[in-house]
Amino acid sequence: MKIFREYSQCQGLLLPPSLDEFVPEDHEARIINEVVDAVDLSPLLAKYEGGGAPAYHPAMMLKVIIYAYSRDIYSSRSIAQGLKTDTAFMFLSGLQSPDFRTLCLFRAEHADVLPNLFVEVVRLCASLGMVGLGHIAFDGTKLKANASVRQTRNRDGLEKEIERIKEQMRQMIQASANVDDLEDLIYPDGDGSEIAVELRKKEYRLKKKWLSGLILTILLILILFVGTSRIYLGVHWSSDVIGGYLFGAVIVWLLIWLDRFARSSF
Repeated sequence: MKIFREYSQCQGLLLPPSLDEFVPEDHEARIINEVVDAVDLSPLLAKYEGGGAPAYHPAMMLKVIIYAYSRDIYSSRSIAQGLKTDTAFMFLSGLQSPDFRTLCLFRAEHADVLPNLFVEVVRLCASLGMVGLGHIAFDGTKLKANASVRQTRNRDGLEKEIERIKEQMRQMIQASANVDDLEDLIYPDGDGSEIAVELRKKEYRLKKKWLSGLILTILLILILFVGTSRIYLGVHWSSDVIGGYLFGAVIVWLLIWLDRFARSSF
């Protein structure tokens, strides 16, 4: 009788897996995906003039940004990392992975239209009966109201809720900009992953240096032991052994000098 199920990370699949299979049916990423597809993105699309290299599709970028903010993730570097490791992000991006600089640029260039688009996304979510999007809460009863209603009270409530949501999006955009500015100071040359690589290289160099020192120590002890034993056994005079040591030291010094000279010359 088996105790454990079969487990193998190298197991082949008969058919290639689809990202759709890794995202639950009721996952928030699916809702954001469908809602953004239903929103009128013409204000965003109008800002693209064409020319040059093809840009990432703004619908994809918007889905990724909204999902990240709904999960309280404002760092463009963290979002870029999620696009490589998180199946929900990968599902929304269609396995595309814009880097953190591209995400920063998208947010900065479209900060004027993002709040209005976010309102439309939230209103569609409210029409589905939702009362929040991740950590973002909203009043669905007000958002379901029609802007042309006759009751002044309902209309005022709707306008206030819309303005509150816009302001919330502005604050999230600013929070993202602040986090990115701080991380630019911490990681001026990249996304921070190169630090981990450098640490691994440093750890390897330290281990290599320690191992080289150990081998050198063993060799020195062995050489001293052999020379001393030759004197003790009466095979060589003490002056012969000492002369051999001095000659060997000169040869080693010359080899070290030649190695450093070659490294500095090329």
